[in-house]
Amino acid sequence: LLSFSAVAAIIFSGNLLYNYLKPGKGVKSKILNYITYSVGVSAGIIIFTMPFIGYYFSRVSILSILLNIIFIPGFGVIIFLVAVSIILGVIPYFPEQFLERMAELLLSLLIKISQITSEFSFSVLALSRKDTFFLTGILFIVLVFYLLKKYKVNNKKIIIPLMVFNLIFWNRFCFLGDGKLKIMFFDVGQGDACLLDFPSGKKILIDTGTRMKDYTAADFSIIPYFEKKGIRHLDKIIISHNHIDHTGGCISILERYRIDEFIESEASNYFEPVDNIHKVLNTSSIPIKRLKAGKKIILGKNKYLFILNPVFMNGKLNEDDNSLVILLVYGKNKILFTGDIGKKGESLLKIWSEILRSDVLKVPHHGSSTSSTMDFIRIVNPEYAVISVGAFNPFNHPSTDVLNRYALINSKILRTDVDGTIVFKSDGDKIERVRIP
Repeated sequence: LLSFSAVAAIIFSGNLLYNYLKPGKGVKSKILNYITYSVGVSAGIIIFTMPFIGYYFSRVSILSILLNIIFIPGFGVIIFLVAVSIILGVIPYFPEQFLERMAELLLSLLIKISQITSEFSFSVLALSRKDTFFLTGILFIVLVFYLLKKYKVNNKKIIIPLMVFNLIFWNRFCFLGDGKLKIMFFDVGQGDACLLDFPSGKKILIDTGTRMKDYTAADFSIIPYFEKKGIRHLDKIIISHNHIDHTGGCISILERYRIDEFIESEASNYFEPVDNIHKVLNTSSIPIKRLKAGKKIILGKNKYLFILNPVFMNGKLNEDDNSLVILLVYGKNKILFTGDIGKKGESLLKIWSEILRSDVLKVPHHGSSTSSTMDFIRIVNPEYAVISVGAFNPFNHPSTDVLNRYALINSKILRTDVDGTIVFKSDGDKIERVRIP
């Protein structure tokens, strides 16, 4: 598609500019025509390929329109130098090494220019799927009217069908949602991250995945999804507890998006990674709220987040058992998020046993053998047990015993290392697993 659309752009914009530009008589006029032609064709290529690049990559280079004035002839010179050195290199004493060195230096220069310009904040235009469909619609309309004018077709014969097409197009792809809550468990390797996307537009991210030495899991899963969907704002980020496999992508997300509120466990301890997060929060003036059991976040009629843990603030429990445990109630459906609680944390949740029955359970601590006791599983009795876990992880998560326990109550076991990102939708009456949108 990219190749065909690029070739179509060259033919279309090239023809248009060729008919528009007057033949240059002087050097100045020829240079001006060359620049105009290069910019016009480059712009045409970007416009024609933008729907496909935006759809698949969620970003388009804007500076390439101008950079092609340098890059196209630059690569032409490089190819010429290399070709000459290969063809004439067989001649004794021919300076092919000099030509190859010149080509190498020119290539290094072009790469350096590319690297420098890529650092500019305005060099890349982020495009969501909605933006892509919108631009496709505009491009389609412009092409139709251009062809109508060129072939002198009566506009009245086509305007009404065109308006009907656009009405169907915008409603189908851009504006109409399905009115359902979307729960998305991201595949972030050995870590946790889940997006709650409400039909009202409210968005809550629970945990942000892990962080490695040079990158975060959010850079390869959460952020690309946000860019694809045009998400620029989160109502809340909730961190279940302060371990790197849950906080790893937090700074990357805080630096890119507008966040209304940051929520963490009142019993969590502070150490270096969290201190860095708090510095970013304070610099950005993002409110921080520390919650404990009994707090409720109202989201609508019979729609709320209920905090079930931490119960104790005396410091006797470890960071895992002090995880925020959150029950999402959405009409008749319930989703239970358990952080990394272990057996002690699960035993404390028995005080909430009357409300723990859930449709979906985010399995505690990545399916570790230190959690998911049979008593806890029977109380929750989930239809779906979601395990957020990394493939070939060094902890051998999930435990075979844990998998057998969930199988014993006929829960459908879903794993991010096997199934990838896992998505559910709820209308408040029924919850179902769906493909990634």
